[in-house]
Amino acid sequence: MKRYVLILIILTTSFALIGSVIIQIYWVKKGYNLREELFDSSVNIELKTVVNEILSYQNNEIPEEYKRKDIPCDETTPVVYKIKPQLLDSLVQKHLHELEVSADYAYGIYEDSTKEFIIGHYQGYAKKVKNSRYQASLSCATDNQQYYLALYFSDRQGIILDELSGWVILSLIFILILIIGFYFSANTMLKQKKLSEMKNDFVNNMTHEFKTPISTVNLTGEMLLKEKVLQDKEKVKRYTRIILDENNRLKKQVEQVLQIAVIDRGEFKLKRNPVDIHDIVSSQVNTYGVLVRERDGQISKHLNAEEYEVIGDRTHLENIVSNLLDNANKYVTDTPHIHVYTSNKNSSVVVSVQDNGIGIDAENQKQIFKNLYRVPTGNIHNVKGFGLGLYYVKQMVEAHGGTISLDSEPGIGSTFSVYLPIKQQSYEEQQK
Repeated sequence: MKRYVLILIILTTSFALIGSVIIQIYWVKKGYNLREELFDSSVNIELKTVVNEILSYQNNEIPEEYKRKDIPCDETTPVVYKIKPQLLDSLVQKHLHELEVSADYAYGIYEDSTKEFIIGHYQGYAKKVKNSRYQASLSCATDNQQYYLALYFSDRQGIILDELSGWVILSLIFILILIIGFYFSANTMLKQKKLSEMKNDFVNNMTHEFKTPISTVNLTGEMLLKEKVLQDKEKVKRYTRIILDENNRLKKQVEQVLQIAVIDRGEFKLKRNPVDIHDIVSSQVNTYGVLVRERDGQISKHLNAEEYEVIGDRTHLENIVSNLLDNANKYVTDTPHIHVYTSNKNSSVVVSVQDNGIGIDAENQKQIFKNLYRVPTGNIHNVKGFGLGLYYVKQMVEAHGGTISLDSEPGIGSTFSVYLPIKQQSYEEQQK
């Protein structure tokens, strides 16, 4: 998939996702506003019902248990002075119960001109009760004075949201699912694109790596068919040696690819035996010393570990050190200076390969051990490889129960350190 197509898909999907979220939020807000209007209307209706029931007691029809007897009154006395607080409390409580409202509230009847409360349960909320949006007038029961029954909810918004909580939670869940789904979809597409690019690079690199020895073998074979060459034994030997060397080179490249396939399938099995790490380091340093000296470079070993025997597969351990030395040599643009150190730390033998190469920036250090990954170098393809070496190293180190770390700075160089557990038990005990 082309890059601009992928970007277009992500942008279009992002726009659709944002639109869906906005619409969802809009309808939730719309639902909240409708519920708010319904709630306010219902409360005001119930409040007027309470007022009507109070006014029905205006003509001295108040039940004895709710009639006040501590003040003198006649037919002209407003009913609000005639009833006990318990009557108002029971009426308010009854009608709020019908609305299924159990939240804290305050209420009271006050005289409009003086703003003084006559009756009610308003302590601590007097000002808020008088300024409440829920008010019902008792003016029809009086001639000159204006009385109001007011009600205040300390958590009005919470009451409304509580009734909408189911829809709000469902909306949030759906929005969250959409966002998570979009994130994983976009992330998967980007990873697939990156993987596709890595595989294309791998195929291109592999084709280039294979073409060189194949061309060399083909050209050498053609030379061997010439009569003059066949009569010269030295040339026949030299050309035969070239064919064998290129064949071995091809064999190594194929084995490396097949090895990674086996590792990915989890089908490899280590042949564990006691292994001398110093012996492996010395052998590999001698082997790569020839290549380094051809570039007028230096390679040195510093065997400082006092304990250096591990239980492991010698072939894979040799390949680990070989890969690290190969990288150290390949990624040095000038004269290579490579140092190999061994030491002991936390019951492990540590093998560190230090170079003065191009180094690796922090972003690429997080990716460097992934399969097929190669540090981007723009259009420069002067370093051969498939992007399999460090992936193989990490897998084999971990298979031996160890770890690998990288300390690198662009333009300064890199140090790869392999930590392998020191042999703590006999070989026979390890195999049990």
